[in-house]
Amino acid sequence: MDQNVTNHSEVKKWNWGAFFLGPIWAIGNRVWIGLLALIPIFGIIMNIILGAKGSEWAWKAKSWKSVDHFKSVQRKWAWWGLGVFALFVIFGLAFGGEDTSNNQPVADKPAVSSPASTKKPDEKPKVAKIGDWVKAGKLEYRVDSVEEKDQLKNIMGSKKPSAGNFAILKVSVRNNDKESRVIDSSMTVLKDKQNRSFEPDTDAILYVVDGNDESSFLNEIPPTGEKQITLVYDIRGAAKDYTFYGQSGYGWADTGSTAVISLAK
Repeated sequence: MDQNVTNHSEVKKWNWGAFFLGPIWAIGNRVWIGLLALIPIFGIIMNIILGAKGSEWAWKAKSWKSVDHFKSVQRKWAWWGLGVFALFVIFGLAFGGEDTSNNQPVADKPAVSSPASTKKPDEKPKVAKIGDWVKAGKLEYRVDSVEEKDQLKNIMGSKKPSAGNFAILKVSVRNNDKESRVIDSSMTVLKDKQNRSFEPDTDAILYVVDGNDESSFLNEIPPTGEKQITLVYDIRGAAKDYTFYGQSGYGWADTGSTAVISLAK
């Protein structure tokens, strides 16, 4: 498909995914100018610009099989963006009158339900090592590398400190299904020796991805395809004391299957 063909009406339509998700959509579609949406106050203006020009920029930034393929992917972004916006509205109405000044890290709050919770109590999943492929239903996970940092710095010079330290994981995901699977950061979690669960820091990911990285947000893997994604966790202590859990996904026949990989080297 000729990426220079921008006179198609679908390429110039308003992009709701870009408008609602801003910098997250920009990373997923490699529209790097969209990271300007991270700048306070100006970010609102940039989101509007992304809504108006995002489709055209995304069309030029990546290779698309066809206009229909482009429309399909952007439609998914739009639905996720609308869902995120709706959740913000619902939580804002429900908890708007409560004190939201508590900045306690997610990891220090009561542990959330982890992928392993779907297993029976007497079932102990096999724990693999870094570099090993592990099945989770029709998916396979492999932790390729683990890097630790006490703070992150983005291309704008902004720094993000950690309450402990950041564990940056490069994870390869292989799709053995005959259908495409969408990988999302909510499908993974790290657990420490006290069984506390640490979910991916979706804000921190904006500080580490570059033009060669695939973000973990709504990353589509084609049938029998494979991709490497970047995940960032704000943990307490050394990464070697943690275990990675990767799910098979939601809404599939193999939902509940989990890959378990120790980060101990």
